[in-house]
Amino acid sequence: MLAPPQKPRATVRITAVRPDRDALEVQFPRVHSCRAELLEERLTAEFNSDSILEITLDLIGPSTLKMPA
Repeated sequence: MLAPPQKPRATVRITAVRPDRDALEVQFPRVHSCRAELLEERLTAEFNSDSILEITLDLIGPSTLKMPA
């Protein structure tokens, strides 16, 4: 069973308040393309008893988690 197509959400354009906040404007670079270059050498790792990391509250501090209803 397929869900019926939905209309796209309305686009909201956000701009800096001019001229007071021109310095706070966020600009993103225009990216024409990207490329991944893989290394020729193979990465290896050796694990031993020193490779263990025990995560404790002292290490990360207390935190709370809200579960969605």
